[in-house]
Amino acid sequence: MRFIDFKQTIILITVIGLISLVTSVALSLAGYQACEFCWSLRVISLIITVIGASILVLNKKSLSALLIVFSLVGLIVSLWLSYITYLAPKFCTSDCSNQPFFFGIALPVYVMVVFLVLTLLSVYAKEFN
Repeated sequence: MRFIDFKQTIILITVIGLISLVTSVALSLAGYQACEFCWSLRVISLIITVIGASILVLNKKSLSALLIVFSLVGLIVSLWLSYITYLAPKFCTSDCSNQPFFFGIALPVYVMVVFLVLTLLSVYAKEFN
């Protein structure tokens, strides 16, 4: 049973990647200092957005495997960033890791959830459509 088709899934992935990228840049403009992990996650969000848009424009379903790869890399980096935020805070001195963002949760946890959703949607797009 399919909830959404391939095109709708790719649109959702592209929009989530774009929102993630724009939010990250907006937080930097608002004064949050970005560490090297945050910068790498920005680049990964940009790549996911470009790949998603390319799939939609070029109609190449074969590129959806790249979405899985980059969303998994983003998930791993965000897991590491969440780990050093809570369990090894001496490794990260950026503003986003040292301050609760919403509801007492630091920003890297939200980023980890975003990349988990992107990974699940990418697998869904590749395997079930």
